[in-house]
Amino acid sequence: MKPDASKLSVEQRQMVAYEAMMAGFGGIAALGAVTGESIEVADDGTETRRPGESTWAYGVERYEVATQRMPD
Repeated sequence: MKPDASKLSVEQRQMVAYEAMMAGFGGIAALGAVTGESIEVADDGTETRRPGESTWAYGVERYEVATQRMPD
């Protein structure tokens, strides 16, 4: 059950916003790590896929990053 936002204190609402922001930054950082710090996006709005793999302690991790430019 979600609490009513109006019943939260200003500090609690700020903390919720901060946690959401940090989660977004974490996702962006993870994406940058697997794509080699660059993401290709087609100008015409088509989907671009980039497969890759990296080794780690337990074997090989395979991934595919799909990007698509959203309309302005």
